[in-house]
Amino acid sequence: MIRCILTTPEGDVREGDVRLIDDWKTMPTAHLWVDMKGESEAQERDVLERFDCHPLAIQDAHKERHPPKIEEFENHTLIIYRGISSFDAQLNFVPQQVCFFIGERFFDNASPRRSLEY
Repeated sequence: MIRCILTTPEGDVREGDVRLIDDWKTMPTAHLWVDMKGESEAQERDVLERFDCHPLAIQDAHKERHPPKIEEFENHTLIIYRGISSFDAQLNFVPQQVCFFIGERFFDNASPRRSLEY
């Protein structure tokens, strides 16, 4: 599911789906948060390309396992973070990779489509 939240300096807040991206592009002072969870790689790529995210950054975000990193591009920064999705009483854990694309007026959170077992 792709969730978007658009905010303006005037305090307006709108929640919706990817259709808010078009509204955001016409509002030069607005900011947009996009949360993508459980989307196909193709759907995520389509959304990220609408923000002119670098193809290599998108490729890194779609790798099943990638070490944590921060990389700056011309109009955005990519942050790949590895956290813990869940753990049990014996402290066996399931890692989770989360990718953030951060621009001057946008924040995309591309959550993993699957958890990795160790």
